[in-house]
Amino acid sequence: MRDKIYNITKQKKRAVPKKKWELFGAVLLFMLILPYVYATFMGSVRIYEKKTYVSPIVVARHTDMGIERLPLEEYLIGALAASIDPAYEMEALKAQAVILRTMVHKQYQNRQNKNSDDVDAELLQQEYLTLRQIKEKFGTHFETYYPRLQSAIMETEGCIVQYENIAVDTPYFLLSAGRTRNGMEAFSSADYPHLQSVDSSEDMCSPDYLCVYSYNKNQFMDKIEELVSAYGMEDYDTGAMNVDQIKLVRDSSDYVREVQLGTWQIQGEYFRRFFNLNSACFAIEEKTDTVEITTKGIGHGVGMSQYGANIMAKAGNNYTTILQHYFTNIQIQRN
Repeated sequence: MRDKIYNITKQKKRAVPKKKWELFGAVLLFMLILPYVYATFMGSVRIYEKKTYVSPIVVARHTDMGIERLPLEEYLIGALAASIDPAYEMEALKAQAVILRTMVHKQYQNRQNKNSDDVDAELLQQEYLTLRQIKEKFGTHFETYYPRLQSAIMETEGCIVQYENIAVDTPYFLLSAGRTRNGMEAFSSADYPHLQSVDSSEDMCSPDYLCVYSYNKNQFMDKIEELVSAYGMEDYDTGAMNVDQIKLVRDSSDYVREVQLGTWQIQGEYFRRFFNLNSACFAIEEKTDTVEITTKGIGHGVGMSQYGANIMAKAGNNYTTILQHYFTNIQIQRN
């Protein structure tokens, strides 16, 4: 009998630690999955389990919950998802990742408070998607596209575009009119020697290359009247103006620099945005009952054409070659 009591006692003593270990295991499991639960519901993006490169730069995003401070390499995936077709070739995605990273570095080197490593996301003027938004955008393709964006960022870790050892502006757009624009002509400034006009004639093969906007004449003239008012030309008499009196001044890449209405000049990009046109490479033609505006390309036309970059990548060019084609005399440096 004593032996039986002794055995029961031993079993009870083993049972108590087992429950404690089960509780400990449950707590440990909860702690392990907590970051993933947080990322899913709060929408933040975490892309590295083990980092080989750590940038000191932090991007500060303004959210409804307050300021969200993201390490640079983590911020990039949300910006990359928002800015390029994830189905593009990997080398095109890498080129875009380097462009976005350079934009942040440019703001960082020009920051006023040198004691802070923060970059205000609003200064970047770059669209950004949270993890939840990325999942909504990619839908059933999320498991395919998201790892491609991760790879594009990780395989270019720390790489930025420099001109004479300084991070420079790296604008991009979707589709050119056949050539990219010269920075001096587009911005009326000599501060962009790396933004030269280069060939991107492959863009002309895109099915989205041309777009035609049609207005009846009254609609068009009403829109011109709104434009004149918005541009501060209150004393201009639109009633006496005909369509054929609108003169377009073009740059060397055929984009409209100025729209001339009599003695008044309106910037081509302003006209484009006001009429919600695909690009500032446009022509205006008066028909019998309508006015047609035909555009070529999509976007402002300065810097890298994403469509052209994708074509170059398909031809076997790597991201460095792509960037050196669209940005003149630059170096790709790991910072």
